[in-house]
Amino acid sequence: MLRWLLVVAVLALAVSVMAAPVSPILPHPVLTTLHIADLAGAKLRPLIGHQIVLDGYYSDASVPMIVSDYNRLSELIPLPPGSYQPVVGQIPATVHAGDHVTWTVNVRAPLATDPAHVRRLTAVLEPVTPTGAATRLATSQVSGVLRPILSKFPHGIPILTTTRYAVLIVGSVDDYNNFLCFWNDEVAMYKVLIAAGYTPANIYVLYYQGTGRDSQIPVYSPADKPHIDAVFQLLAGKMGANDSLYVMLDDHGGGFLKQANSESGWGMYSGVWNTNGDEPKDISEAFYNTDFNNNGEKTDWLGVNQVLCTLGWQNSTTANGIKNDDFAADVNLIKNYRCMAFQMNQCFSGGFIEALKGPKRLMMSEANKDQCGWCQIAGYSHFFYRYIAALRGSYPDTGVAVNADLNHDGKVSLEEAYLFARPFVTGEDEPWYCDDGSGVPVDIPGQGNSQGALGKTLFLPL
Repeated sequence: MLRWLLVVAVLALAVSVMAAPVSPILPHPVLTTLHIADLAGAKLRPLIGHQIVLDGYYSDASVPMIVSDYNRLSELIPLPPGSYQPVVGQIPATVHAGDHVTWTVNVRAPLATDPAHVRRLTAVLEPVTPTGAATRLATSQVSGVLRPILSKFPHGIPILTTTRYAVLIVGSVDDYNNFLCFWNDEVAMYKVLIAAGYTPANIYVLYYQGTGRDSQIPVYSPADKPHIDAVFQLLAGKMGANDSLYVMLDDHGGGFLKQANSESGWGMYSGVWNTNGDEPKDISEAFYNTDFNNNGEKTDWLGVNQVLCTLGWQNSTTANGIKNDDFAADVNLIKNYRCMAFQMNQCFSGGFIEALKGPKRLMMSEANKDQCGWCQIAGYSHFFYRYIAALRGSYPDTGVAVNADLNHDGKVSLEEAYLFARPFVTGEDEPWYCDDGSGVPVDIPGQGNSQGALGKTLFLPL
């Protein structure tokens, strides 16, 4: 009897082993084609262990990722949640930024060997090799490479008689919003300053997490609010009455978009409703039929603080963003200076002009206070691309010469650089200019207004 029981047990064990699934041999199920919006939030987690066909546009301007609308990368506001998904693994050399791709990808949990920016995610996408098709778009923007040699200024480099300081800020918010145009702008501006005679030790480059995309220029610190505050505190203790300061803000910005543009509808984008009454109340709840302040009616007029969305900024808080008033407070710590110039490329940057007003200060903005800024012109910010060409005498990507010396005196002032760039910006952003201390910006200095007198006298180095 015992012998028969042992035989039955052995047979049962054999049957169970043969019946056990051998999953590694079976292929992962391939689901139907999905778009980026289909994978937003928690929708991606249930797909771990599957292959899916992913449809979107490839971008390498920040980190490798697929975006639902490539044109969003030209608008300098953070990408909306659900509009992008990072990808890891091998990307075919034939695929370029802006290409429309239909890829089969594995959905898997992050690994310790994955890049740091995806390890905290619940799931990642890894293209299957060989990947699916890529279609080149006529409007595709391919990442450009800065030419390392700057053309010399026709008037030469003046002898320094004062200490010139510069602060170049690019925060980028996070890995997914660290657009390539920010780094290109910062590198190009740094090289122009050096060519003009600035000392590297006096140029404070604040970039993202504190390390550059490459080694073209030195990076002083991360571009978060504590480090930005600290730099201006440092300068307040160093600058004297004969010293000058050049500031470039090149980041995402926040504010209220009054009119829908080609990418975004009207509404609040990373700005902050003003509560102390120092901003114009020019947003009508009745006009937008919306109770913005949630007080139960739609009759209020409200003001907005524009924001520089520095490193670590999140939609739900301005703890890591800098309101226009807060940035002006940083600048105003500097009591002694000969002149200051502010060149601001972020969305809604015109909203910083009134806050920064003061004697011997020039301000230029990529957009007015109610508009988004734009990038992706040869991998640079929209207005900045023409502005930097005016200052260096040639376009930064092609080297094609330009002549912005409008009065033919052999040198290019900051006002002339603005006037050279302004006619090229005719889309959905309107640059602003102010240098008379009033804080009231204009489109074109000198046309029926008192602007432009200071800018005519400011050349690099300041």
